[in-house]
Amino acid sequence: MHISPKNRLLALGLAGLLAVGAVGAVLADNPPGGGGDGPTTASAQAAAHHPRIVRATVKDIITQSGLSEDDFKQGFKDGKSVNTILTDNGKDPGAVQAAVLADIKTKLDELVANKTLTQEQADKAYAKAQEQLPKLMERTPGPGARFRAGVHAGIKELLNVAANDLNMDVKDLAQQLKSGKTIAQIATEKGVDVQTVINDMQNEARALMETAQAKLDQRIVDFVNNGRQ
Repeated sequence: MHISPKNRLLALGLAGLLAVGAVGAVLADNPPGGGGDGPTTASAQAAAHHPRIVRATVKDIITQSGLSEDDFKQGFKDGKSVNTILTDNGKDPGAVQAAVLADIKTKLDELVANKTLTQEQADKAYAKAQEQLPKLMERTPGPGARFRAGVHAGIKELLNVAANDLNMDVKDLAQQLKSGKTIAQIATEKGVDVQTVINDMQNEARALMETAQAKLDQRIVDFVNNGRQ
């Protein structure tokens, strides 16, 4: 059966990403040092720099856990590892890890059956996945990842404010923004005062910054008194 280059890359990506630690870079900002060969060095490196594959791999971990993306986003924002997020939500990290590995094995078996990979290449990729997955699930996000998570959460809150002013679902607003429209254009189409939207978003942004500053101040106090924990 023919497999397109796009699907081949997506299929190789899950194991390839684990082999080079790229999933760890996304989830924890500090990828586990694994290096080595995946199915092939070229395919692993291509996978590591392919955003859709990164998202697909992260989505697989989330799917197997049964939790929501928001559960993970908040957990990473709070500096938690995948294992801690799972445990805090009543999930068994070992069971999730086993499910993700089983999914990887299934994808690799399909590639071998389609003659996209040799059995030796698939075995090597799976061995790397077994080695790297526990490491990435134990890692906690670095400051950069927490900062990006905070920015993402802040943008989401601002979009919620705009969507409320525009009397529309935030997902619909996001979709229209992706299509190239501006919030001002949408407001004009709906007969909503643009300045009102701006004012409300600015007020929300100030509140978010005040909250972030308060948390930062407390973290400094905790660090000075208790050291790095």
